[in-house]
Amino acid sequence: MLPRAGRSFIPAAEKIVGTDAFLWAFPMHSGGDVIGTMNLYRISQIPLVESIDAAQFLADTLAATLLREPSALAEMADASAWSSSAVVHQATGMLVAQFG
Repeated sequence: MLPRAGRSFIPAAEKIVGTDAFLWAFPMHSGGDVIGTMNLYRISQIPLVESIDAAQFLADTLAATLLREPSALAEMADASAWSSSAVVHQATGMLVAQFG
C-alpha cells in the first residue's frame, strides 16, 4: 500500500499531466539511505529513452551532488526562497534536455 503522501499525490498528478502520462520516481541514495526522490514524467505514452539503470544512476549522482554542495541544500531547504524553485526548475530543464 502507498504511504498517505503517495495516495494524495497520484490523483493530484493526474489532474496536471492527465491519465495517459507516465510518471517515474527514482530514490536518491546516499550511502544506505534514501534522501529524496527524483521524479520524471512524460505526458505521452512513450517510455524512457534511457534505461532504468541510467535514470537511477542519475538520481544517485544528483544525491551525491546535493550533499557535496551544502549551499545548494541550504537554498533548497528554505521553501520560502524564490531561488529554491529556480534551482529545481533549472535541474528539471537539464534532465529534460538529457532525456529528450
